[in-house]
Amino acid sequence: MEIVAGRVNLMRIPSRTTLLGPRSVLAASAAAALLLGGCSSPDDEGATPDTAPSAAQPPTAAATPLETSAAPSAPQETPADCPGLTRMTLTVPGTSAPRFAGYYAALSRDYYADACLDVAIITATSAAEALATLAGGTADAVVAPLAEGLRAREAGSAVVNVAQVFQRSGTVEVSFTSAGIDSPDGFRGKRVGLGSTGGWEVIAAASKAGLDPVADTTLVPGGGVDTLLAGEVDAAAVQTYDGYQRLLGQPQPDAGTPITPDDLNVIDYAADGVGLLPDGLWVGSDRLADGAGADAVQRFVTSSLRGWIDCRDDAAGCAALPDLAPGGDIELATRMVQAVNALVWPSPLGVGVIDPAQQSRTVQVALVTKDLDGGRLITREPDEQAITTAFATEADAQLTAQGLNVNG
Repeated sequence: MEIVAGRVNLMRIPSRTTLLGPRSVLAASAAAALLLGGCSSPDDEGATPDTAPSAAQPPTAAATPLETSAAPSAPQETPADCPGLTRMTLTVPGTSAPRFAGYYAALSRDYYADACLDVAIITATSAAEALATLAGGTADAVVAPLAEGLRAREAGSAVVNVAQVFQRSGTVEVSFTSAGIDSPDGFRGKRVGLGSTGGWEVIAAASKAGLDPVADTTLVPGGGVDTLLAGEVDAAAVQTYDGYQRLLGQPQPDAGTPITPDDLNVIDYAADGVGLLPDGLWVGSDRLADGAGADAVQRFVTSSLRGWIDCRDDAAGCAALPDLAPGGDIELATRMVQAVNALVWPSPLGVGVIDPAQQSRTVQVALVTKDLDGGRLITREPDEQAITTAFATEADAQLTAQGLNVNG
């Protein structure tokens, strides 16, 4: 079976320059605790897949920089209450802006500015490309799934997870109830969409159900909402906050009546035990090598998590922010933000602090899931410096001191 990767055009969001406000102060002790929090051992619930779709090669330090569409920012006057202007570029993978609502909220509501940060957000077509902007020096921070970041680190990119914002996977397999696919063992003999993130969870679930994903199913690259509606797949891999929300309300292929949740079977890969942790915040380890760089990262993490708290408490308000509503559809954007919130909250250990059980499961699936050439997402346990909880823990302490709920 041949799998051909699709081509996605790069969507670019203009960078913005913000005014500055009072600076948040990072305690000196935080810099000394930069690389705390190692990786747990894999638990016993990881899948034992046989094969998975081929994945793109991980980024290297020689990655090609992204182009941005915005003109250079005008020089900004630094207010007296800020010792200096720290510019930071955040690269996010994909064009579904509600997925990144917390960062847009922090930008639009001046949380970055209040921390003396001048932040621009640009988009990449994939997590691998986003990580490449960090390795190539065109970004200061990126959003990327845990396994993708660990894969890049194993390949030589000195990236560090400084906040694991998403606490659980949002990948689901949806099908019409008439197809009779209500669990992964129902994939037998079916055309199964792999989704836009590589299909690792799809293959892991099929293998865990005792199927040979290649011999027993027909794996369809992409295989999202459009292919399901067109009858090209029997099941589509989508995200709860994006494809699933877009599917609801579409006319049914045969009846023409709007699709409702009652018309669909949904397989939740997180509940099936093969979910991979999605978006976390990654920075280069060189950024953490000195006090000034670590201070900027701390201010960035704290401000970002403040934005995510806003979107939890006011999903409709976040959905109405510039750049968030697809086609200006505020109702759809609100549903998307609410679905994203379900992946972030609750955060029992504090927003941005990685759940050891979810970390272990992600590592286990990434270690054992093979692509068609026998390759894996990662080939060894991540080193202890790959993930640090120091920044999220400090951010949560600061936000709690402001009277904010960091657990949901």
